[in-house]
Amino acid sequence: MPGPAPKRSDQRRRRNAPEIPIETAPSEGYTVDWGEPDANWHPLCRETYIALQKSPQVVYATQADVAQARITMHVWTEQLNRPGGPSGQALSALFSSLDNLMLSEAARRRARIEVAKMQKEAPPDVPDDLAARRKRAAGGG
Repeated sequence: MPGPAPKRSDQRRRRNAPEIPIETAPSEGYTVDWGEPDANWHPLCRETYIALQKSPQVVYATQADVAQARITMHVWTEQLNRPGGPSGQALSALFSSLDNLMLSEAARRRARIEVAKMQKEAPPDVPDDLAARRKRAAGGG
């Protein structure tokens, strides 16, 4: 889908149903055997590869996606290790490849996939009374 990434479904106001239904990937961890990262990869590439394995959208991954991720990390390592650093054109191609793996939220939105947000725990009870706060700060309980 060209253009800017769509808003999350909970941020949109619409009266009609979307033309294409939105898939929501649950946020629980899924395990897919992607194999170990290559020992010769740049540390950033190993970190990214491991993060991909732990991401909720991995439920949509196929073996072809794993192969693309491995190729991307290999090329990215070559670019990061090259004298003078990576070229702008190479970075653009690499980030495009990472977007094809739905690494960014914008890429997932374009694919109409949302990662369910984790529910935050309720904050601990904090006394609203200023006197109670002062008493606690002074060590009086």
